[in-house]
Parts: sequence; C-alpha cells; structure tokens
Amino acid sequence: MKKPDCIKRGKEVHHPYIQTLIPCTIQKKKDEKEKEEALIHYEDTEPVNATIERLNEFEAVVRVETTLQYQSEYTLFFTLANFKIEIVSTILASRTITKEKIIYYTFKFVQMSEAAKNVISKYVKERL
Repeated sequence: MKKPDCIKRGKEVHHPYIQTLIPCTIQKKKDEKEKEEALIHYEDTEPVNATIERLNEFEAVVRVETTLQYQSEYTLFFTLANFKIEIVSTILASRTITKEKIIYYTFKFVQMSEAAKNVISKYVKERL
C-alpha cells in the first residue's frame, strides 16, 4: 500500500454542550485486579453525589466537591427523561474553584447501552 505524499489536518469538530442541572452519583469502577486487592486493602468506592452541569453525546462536565483520580474509571448514575442511565467514564480534564472547594470534571463516556445513547442524543438535540 502506498503512503500519501502529504497529510493535511482537517478542522477540529467540537460537539456542543447543553447547559443542564442533572443530579447524579459517581462511583469508582473496580476491575478484577482491584477486587482481589480490596480483600486485603480497603478501597473507597462510596458513591459521591454530583451535578451534571453540561452535557453532550460523548462527554459531561460534572460539578463535585470530592477529588477523583484520573487513572480510574467511574460509573455515572443519573435519570434523564424518566430513564435510569449508567455510563462508564474516564476523566479528561478538571478545573478547581478553590474558594468554594468545587471541582468541575470533564468525563468522557467510555461504555453505555444503545438505549442510553439514544436517550442522551435525543435529549441533547431537543435542547440545542
């Protein structure tokens, strides 16, 4: 297969966010290795209450008062249009407002059901 002579980068496409105030719960997802270690060492996986401030079909900006770890996967639990949604996510970025002790995390959606994708997509498109 022949390689191209020139590679041209296209324009970045950002998916727009909608403003929301959706209560949610965040819980650290344990993998099999962590489950084995948890028998010996206690791992804090208590659910944390938060609020989804901005949302699109692939990401959410969540307001929380607890520090989370970048290396971990988290499950977001929330209700949208009378559907209970669970989404496995990873942290992309964070911004801290130290005066109010509030942290805004940008979560990228990693794994969710087709039904959840459809509900979120419809919800976002109706509000754009």
